[in-house]
Amino acid sequence: AIQASTDPAWMVAERYGISEQTVWKWQGRDDVHDRSHTPHRLQTTLTPAQEAVAVALRKALLLPLDDLLAVVREFLNPHVSRSGLDRCLRRHGLGNLRALKPKDPKPAHGSVKAYAPGSLHIDIKYLPQMADEDRRRYLFLAIDRATRWVFVRIYPAQTAANAQRFLRDLQRAAPMKITRVLAEELAAGQGIEIDLTMPDGKGGRKYITPHVLKHTAITWAVQRGAFLPDVASYFSTSLETIERVYWHHSPDHQRSAVEAMDRRK
Repeated sequence: AIQASTDPAWMVAERYGISEQTVWKWQGRDDVHDRSHTPHRLQTTLTPAQEAVAVALRKALLLPLDDLLAVVREFLNPHVSRSGLDRCLRRHGLGNLRALKPKDPKPAHGSVKAYAPGSLHIDIKYLPQMADEDRRRYLFLAIDRATRWVFVRIYPAQTAANAQRFLRDLQRAAPMKITRVLAEELAAGQGIEIDLTMPDGKGGRKYITPHVLKHTAITWAVQRGAFLPDVASYFSTSLETIERVYWHHSPDHQRSAVEAMDRRK
């Protein structure tokens, strides 16, 4: 009736108890069906690549919305809003955190292992390839099991060099003393791919163990001229071992001999 009417809009509006804007809207349409009230263009500050990372973090770490928001703002986009991130999670079917957690029944007895700050878990997530990218990227992430502190980096390849780079940046950024690094799967069945490897010297690959990570960290400390007794105390290793195994990495190694020979010239 509204579309077929030739009366002025104000007259039609009074007749049906509606506004003139509503009359103009329906007279400009070819059908009589209500349309969706969802905006044609969703307002979001996250790019598709950033959304993919946020989704991966939600699945891997099972973080509550407010904790995930803090991580996304620090590492991905400082302007994302809480409501915008919530809509992103809901679009990907991740709005209900309780539904994402494992459904396995908990044992009736047994104590829960408590972790002290500094026990970090490292994960690697294979990110989906975006339309404007020629390859998929890798999400490296670490989480402290006690404080839930999170550190995130994204690299174009899963290489030993990037693993070392991640560990170096992690050590610099961590607000606590790192005492233990775990790299086994954090959430079974969540599609998380774990592969921290290094060359085994025989043409193959072998897994990087916590011992290897500790060895690398001690080497870096000695190379930067750290006081050896402090290194021994920090890494809970005897001073004798530090001197025997790592001293040759120090910039002071054999310095007195070199200086003595230079004085003879």
